Amino acid sequence: MEPKKWGLGTTTSLFVSRFEGDVFERDHAHENYLVIRSPSNPTHYWGNYLVLERPPQAQDFAHWLEVFAAEIGTPPTVNHILLAWDKETPNLEPHIPEGFTLEHSVVLATTAVHAPPKVNLEAEIRPIVSDLDWAQVLECQVAARYPYYLEAPYRIFKQQSMARYRRMVEAGHGLWFGAFLQGQVVADMGIFYEGTVGRFQAVGTDPNFRRLGLCGTLVWRVAQFALEEWNLETLVMIADETYHAAKIYESVGFKPVEHTKALMGDALKL
Repeated sequence: MEPKKWGLGTTTSLFVSRFEGDVFERDHAHENYLVIRSPSNPTHYWGNYLVLERPPQAQDFAHWLEVFAAEIGTPPTVNHILLAWDKETPNLEPHIPEGFTLEHSVVLATTAVHAPPKVNLEAEIRPIVSDLDWAQVLECQVAARYPYYLEAPYRIFKQQSMARYRRMVEAGHGLWFGAFLQGQVVADMGIFYEGTVGRFQAVGTDPNFRRLGLCGTLVWRVAQFALEEWNLETLVMIADETYHAAKIYESVGFKPVEHTKALMGDALKL
């Protein structure tokens, strides 16, 4: 793979995708795209998707749906469709097919961090190590989900995702950290790396403990650890452009460097 062909957000996402997953680059009829598959977790949108080298045009949608079905799968195994890209996007909104939404994300990066405006001095920040720690992380991740996600299917998805992250930690690819208050995980996140680049994963705070400076403190302290203990040179994270979390990350030194887009749809409703 030629790393410069794909953006920083895409290349660092592959740190996780390549572990127990399949990543292929295709060059078919002069159309370059990446195929990312997670056979063990087919319900994971961001584990089963295509990355296009250029934004799709309105006339391309039918073609890319066929490619997705051939490369990723169809119901009942794969019930979603996700096409992503990291290049500048024409105004697609008027041409988005019915049943799809256009997601906007910002890629943030930094080579140094500083304390957030509000530092939580009470929380213990440390790696997740025990079965009890990991069980608490799962509960925190489920609690921190967007409100429009139903708990039951989201919990199944998170159980599979966190099991993979734990295997990555145990294989030496990174660490998962928690912010503990009175022995309880109230915020958590992972960081994985290849070479000198680290990628943050799934930063979450229990809704009952928000506005306490936990997220900013956790990101700052983990970033410090990665830069100093692992000698990483660049740290990367991706955030929803419309969500407040990006501002928290910027408050400790991260800066927007790219914007990514994704067309997402429910294959059962198309």
